[in-house]
Parts: sequence; C-alpha cells; structure tokens
Amino acid sequence: MQRGCASLHAVAPTSFHNVDNLRQNRRLEATRPFGQTAKISDLAEPLRTIHVHIPPALSLREKFPRNFSRVERRNRNPLTRRDATLSPTGGEGQGEGERGVQTLLARLVRCTSRTSRVLPQNRRFPRIVMNTPLRQHQTEIERNLVAWQSKLLVRQIYSGFYQRIMALLALELPGRIVEIGSGVGNLKSHLPRAISTDLFPNPWLDVVCDGYELPFVNGSLSHLILFDVFHHLRAPNAFLREARRVLTPGGRLILFEPYISWLSWPVYGLAHHEPVAWQAPINPAVELPRPRDYYAAQGNATRLFFRREQREWPAGWTIFHSEAFASFSYLLSGGFSRTALYPARWLPGLQRCDRRFSRWPRVFGARCLVGLQPK
Repeated sequence: MQRGCASLHAVAPTSFHNVDNLRQNRRLEATRPFGQTAKISDLAEPLRTIHVHIPPALSLREKFPRNFSRVERRNRNPLTRRDATLSPTGGEGQGEGERGVQTLLARLVRCTSRTSRVLPQNRRFPRIVMNTPLRQHQTEIERNLVAWQSKLLVRQIYSGFYQRIMALLALELPGRIVEIGSGVGNLKSHLPRAISTDLFPNPWLDVVCDGYELPFVNGSLSHLILFDVFHHLRAPNAFLREARRVLTPGGRLILFEPYISWLSWPVYGLAHHEPVAWQAPINPAVELPRPRDYYAAQGNATRLFFRREQREWPAGWTIFHSEAFASFSYLLSGGFSRTALYPARWLPGLQRCDRRFSRWPRVFGARCLVGLQPK
C-alpha cells in the first residue's frame, strides 16, 4: 500500500444521512500502515467497506522548503490556497466546502492578529467598552494614584495645566470653588480652597457626589472645575442644567479636556484605553436617570466647542474662553498608563516646542481649555 492510504473495513450504514439508526456503542476496525486499529459495530444497516485517504504527516521542512516562493508556500497550505472556495456548501471535489470554511476562518484569524498588533491592549488599563460598570472609575483612580506618586514628569506637566486653569478664575466672585471628578485630588496642591468631589469615597476628598445631582444650594458656587471629566458625561446637557442651578450669577464653569487633532488622534485612539468616539451620537437629554454606567468619549469637547457640531450649543451659556494648544510634552510622557518616552530634564525644551506649535491647533493640538458662564 502506498504511503498515506489505508483501507477501513468498517461496518457503516449504506446511507450516511440516516443517523437515527446508529446505536450508541460503535467500534471501528481499521488497519493503518502504522499498526493502529479501531472497531465499529452494532449498526442497524448492512455493512460495507469504505476506503479513506489519510494525508501523510509531513514535517514543516517538507511542507515549506526554503526554496519555495511565498505564493507556492501559500498554495501548498490548504488554509491559504487561492483555489479554496469560501462557500460553506463547497464546490467541485471532495472536501471543497470544508476547505472553504477553513480558509475563511484562517483569514479572519489573520485579520484579528493584525488588528491586535496595530491596536495593542494595555493590561493595566483595559480598553473601555459599552455598558462598563461605574466601578471602573474607582479602579482607574487607584491606578492613577500609583502613577502620580511614581512619575515626577507627570506631576510637572500637570502643574502647568493647573496654572492655565487658575488663570481663568475670578476670585472676586462670591461663593466656593468646587472641582467635579477630582480623581486623586491633585488640584488641591495648587488651589487649597477648592472643594474636591468624586463618585467614590477617598481620604483626600471633601464631598462624595454625582455631577448630575450636586449637593449644593442654588447659587452658592463661584466656580465649577472639571479636569478630564467632561468627556465622561454621557448627557452633557443634564450636567449643564445642574451646573447652572448651583453657580452664582457670573459664576464660571472651567473645562480642561483632550483635544483631537491630526497629531493627537492616533495617540488618543491607539495608545489610550478610552475611545475617541468621533462619530458616536452625543446624548442630548437634559436628565439622566439612574442607574448610570461608566462612559468615555474623548472627542466630545472638540466636537462640541471647536467643531461646533451642534449649533447654538450650549443653550443659555456664553463661551468666554476656548483655547486648544499643542502638548508634545504630555503625549510623549505616557500619561498615567504608559511609560514616558523622554527623561524629565527634556521637559523645558518640549514645552518650548509646545508653545511654538500651538499656532496650528488643528494639526498639533492635544489639549484644550474652555470657560463658560451662564447667561
């Protein structure tokens, strides 16, 4: 007998479609060239002999010799050969349909592997998906605290960001200054009089509250500060309604957010675990009932305040300041979740580059600062 062929002396049904007549206990008696045997018995229909072709077991060197071209290697592989049909029903020749399904699955696996290489996953900060539990926010705070304490470079960069925010404060206004979504409470180191709030209790917080339900008296606050919080608001109009209630006349709402430009888009989209959601619809509701889940859309501030996707928005508010600027120093620092790509001593030089390239925010912008006042 030639290599790769075997004769199965089997007890098999005449019709392969009538499987109901098969009994539970089956034994196949087969003799292979290598001395392997098996038995099948107790079938309800007459017996017949089946001849099955068993492909030879070739080594990788025999399958893909080095002198083969890429096309020849692909055609020798049944999972990648071009003549294999993609129809699950098969075509001419034995096993054509099975080979077509295998080809389709193989191509899907290759596409998936390529996508995973282009979009690397961060094990510490998994990519956010829809319907993520709200507890994810506290998990990120705990991780950010570790990064904040260990990365001097990040603390220096954020110090410059806080200076920009403080430049927009009108300290002569009556009322308290409240930060919504304080995270690890970094603003207090630059503005001790600020009240720190967040969703989950932590030792450095003053108040635990939800931004949609602020526990403050009407007209009692002079400023509301949101640092990287606006893009976590699933319903921005619902928050603006609550902010208008607690702000004093002439009070200010200050937002510090990611800015999506030609340069920052691939960084925020590929290296950050939160989605940009550039084309996702923005919820226009003025109320957001419970329960509420974790939400993130880094592109919302750019879309609403700079691209003006919703005209005459926000209704009842005046935008007294809107600024987008380059921040190579921030993008290359890795933020809270990535490793810095430069030492801390390079920061002054990169900040000079930031000031120079901030002339073209649509190309080089990475951060934005927005100030609003209720009309």
